[in-house]
Amino acid sequence: MASIRHVGSGELLYAAGERGHALRLLSGVVRLDSVDEQGQPQFMQLALAGDHLRSFALSRMNCLNSARALVPCQVIR
Repeated sequence: MASIRHVGSGELLYAAGERGHALRLLSGVVRLDSVDEQGQPQFMQLALAGDHLRSFALSRMNCLNSARALVPCQVIR
């Protein structure tokens, strides 16, 4: 069953290395970062309303990036 999650500005949606559900961003802006060899975040891209996040989780792979809300967001799982 789908559920809507309200995410505050600055809140981490998921971290690199986690497993989980695919998410769709309903509103807001999310920053996606990869992790370099020293464990430091490196900007990848911005996700906007309508974008899918973690679609690779459907194949049970761990995330290679992290996602953090830049503004209040809503996501659906």
